[in-house]
Amino acid sequence: MSFPINQTIVVGFGFYCNNSFTSGYMDLINFNNGPNVSGSNTGLRICRTPNGSIVAGYGSTLATEFDRSEAGVISLYSWTYIEIKVSFAAAGTVEVKVNGNEV
Repeated sequence: MSFPINQTIVVGFGFYCNNSFTSGYMDLINFNNGPNVSGSNTGLRICRTPNGSIVAGYGSTLATEFDRSEAGVISLYSWTYIEIKVSFAAAGTVEVKVNGNEV
């Protein structure tokens, strides 16, 4: 699905975290800017870190990090409801909520 400029979408989903890891990122959702989902052309990524924070960033290695929540907003072995609001525009915006609270 492609989204025209000046379009806003909201995505919500339940996430059960049963995987611990010590480095890197776990993708929760990606908004790609083309068919290529690898390399530096990767679009907006919303990821979980080993300490349970959520990171919004750009690029296959999250070279550009827009924002990071406090640690522990996603806990191991529990359900979490995640809602993401993205505005696609020249100066787009991202809003992430976890269990109804903006992070």
